[in-house]
Amino acid sequence: MRTLGWIAIGGMGIGVASLSLAYQLGGRDLQRLPFDLLSRASCGEVAKGSPSVRRLAWDNGDEIELSLPGTVTFRGGQGSEIVVRGSPDLVANVEVRGRRLLLDCHGWMAGRDLEITLPGRAFRDIRIAGSGKLVMENVSQPELDLRISGSGSVRAQGNVDQVTVKVSGSGEARLGDLTMKQLKVDISGSGKVEAAPKDIADVRISGSGDVKLLSRPANLTSKVSGSGRISQAN
Repeated sequence: MRTLGWIAIGGMGIGVASLSLAYQLGGRDLQRLPFDLLSRASCGEVAKGSPSVRRLAWDNGDEIELSLPGTVTFRGGQGSEIVVRGSPDLVANVEVRGRRLLLDCHGWMAGRDLEITLPGRAFRDIRIAGSGKLVMENVSQPELDLRISGSGSVRAQGNVDQVTVKVSGSGEARLGDLTMKQLKVDISGSGKVEAAPKDIADVRISGSGDVKLLSRPANLTSKVSGSGRISQAN
């Protein structure tokens, strides 16, 4: 019994030490992990019924984080609300929390059929966390900051002066139809970015990322660590 007691104490000590180390490494990001996940309903259990539509007000500025699956569409100048389409119970679990738009249930496979339309106002900072897909049309603004964490994707069309893209993971940003003067790319992992900057391109890759420049900007700076690749149009 004494031996078992020491084993239990030792195991608890290792657990505490591991949590302490994780907090030091993760910092504030660790606080954002969904520790209430077990208390949420399963998306697989709620994804039933005929499609329905739900409208959500948005008054949280020009920054948004998309923490949900499905397809999100932005059309510049159209609409002032977030419109959610999908099965009734699944739609009911889409929530706005501060600057985050999320699906408040676990088991996201059922949420892939969600269709969401954002307000047509200008969003300066857009973050995609997970596997969501963002389609942007008629974008017209001075700057745009896109951040993808995971396997999400972005496709954009329009006109923006300065574009910044940061990919952590295997996400993709296809911006060939987005007219831009300046582009800054930072990839950590196997992400892919495609764009056509006119004047300046600053590209940094750590890992096996792939950046395809569809133009030959006047000023190109780059740094690649790993097997990443940068290609340019002829």
